[in-house]
Amino acid sequence: MKLRIVAVVAFGAGYVLGSKAGHERYRQLSRSAASIGRSAPVQGTVVLAGDKARALASLGVERARDAVGSRLHPRTDE
Repeated sequence: MKLRIVAVVAFGAGYVLGSKAGHERYRQLSRSAASIGRSAPVQGTVVLAGDKARALASLGVERARDAVGSRLHPRTDE
């Protein structure tokens, strides 16, 4: 519940400050965010996070395949 209250207050503050700042300030903030997003450290982090996400997804698919395979074709070691 506390998190919801903080989120609502933060959204409200952002809305009020954003509406007072106007469109020019919005464009300035947008340009700043874009330049930060294009910086080398951020791009490196994005690539690293993407690689880890792909590896995790691949592992999940492999585990699901193994689980389904063991259910469909149970081993009978006799």
